[in-house]
Amino acid sequence: MNQKQNKGELIVVEQLPIIKQYLEDLSIEIKEKVNKILDLECTEETKNEIKKYRAELNKEFEDLETKRKEVKKAIQEPYEQFLEIYDTNVSGIYTYANNQLKSKIDEVENMQKAEKTNDLINFFNEHASARHIDDIVKFDDVGLNITLSASTNSLNDQIATFCERVATERDLIGKDTYQEETLLEWLKNGFKMADAKLLVIDRHNEMELLAESKKKLEEIEAKEEEIIKKVDEVATPKEIEKIETITFMVQGTKTQLVGLREYMKKEGIIYE
Repeated sequence: MNQKQNKGELIVVEQLPIIKQYLEDLSIEIKEKVNKILDLECTEETKNEIKKYRAELNKEFEDLETKRKEVKKAIQEPYEQFLEIYDTNVSGIYTYANNQLKSKIDEVENMQKAEKTNDLINFFNEHASARHIDDIVKFDDVGLNITLSASTNSLNDQIATFCERVATERDLIGKDTYQEETLLEWLKNGFKMADAKLLVIDRHNEMELLAESKKKLEEIEAKEEEIIKKVDEVATPKEIEKIETITFMVQGTKTQLVGLREYMKKEGIIYE
């Protein structure tokens, strides 16, 4: 083979398949036949005749479909034979080479990526320790997209910004009214201070509303109990004491006797 020969010249279709057909002429004949049958009125008397025409049309179509499939098979067989040879002698070799080269490239790039990641981890550890947040954050919390094309300086800037933000937010949370709750939510939600504070504030607002509702309910219940108590007092008849009669003599000063008389009047005691 000539080494300078164009690769495109190695695969040439010497002669396109020649398919002789007279479908245009056949189409005119089919349309005339179909139109005549469709013009027939289907009644009880003509029903069987129309069924016969329908069966004839189906049989003709099946015969033509069989021939079409034979033509398709005749055309495909040479191509399928060619494809088998092509896969074995050309595409298989290229595919194998491509996979092998990709594997070698991936091995080197994975090693490069691992080295780059290790450098970034060391940079993160230094900044996290310097900001005194190494006990609450991990390298993965930064959420870096580490690729070989990504700038190391840009990735380091992202780490530094993240560490500074986390340290600042931690200090701010330390001054918060609900600092313990906010800190817990902040650690849980991936260091989003605004979301953590909003969640805690909403929670306390709900608790205050519940407390107010409970207090109002208790006041209503207390008033209801007081009303029930008063109704019971009014509804419960008092026991009437039996009037007794006793005779006795009293001695005392005039003032004392007047006082005794007034007391007896006040208490409704009948005396003679």
